[in-house]
Amino acid sequence: MPHWSESYIGLPFAEKGRTREGLDCWGLVRLVLAEQCGIELPGYDADYACVAEVREIAAALGKAQASADWLPVLPGSERVFDVALFRRGRLEGHVGVIVERGRVLHVARGRAAAIERLSAAHLVSVHVGTFRHAGLADRVVA
Repeated sequence: MPHWSESYIGLPFAEKGRTREGLDCWGLVRLVLAEQCGIELPGYDADYACVAEVREIAAALGKAQASADWLPVLPGSERVFDVALFRRGRLEGHVGVIVERGRVLHVARGRAAAIERLSAAHLVSVHVGTFRHAGLADRVVA
């Protein structure tokens, strides 16, 4: 049986995209949690004009992170469907979905959705934390 993540690999990047036809990093997180977990997340696409607006994206992600819907995850306790948060420059403005311990599914401008190791040099230095949606806190996820 194929891993659930296979259907997301290769999805194209699209500015403020929220569908399989194209998505940005938050759009990918939203799509995965909706399809795989039944969790509907806000779009936040009205909060910024393009992914170059890192400050606005960081503010939107900060708003989500500060809500009761997201719980911080201790390093080493990550599990499937947790959301990894990364810096873009000095601000926290990029996210991806944990597919298994140490591996994250994410999409970025100029790159289709892919799975990479959190220990990859370009990710490990900018990974600032991992969060679990409260709707998954008590759920056992394989």
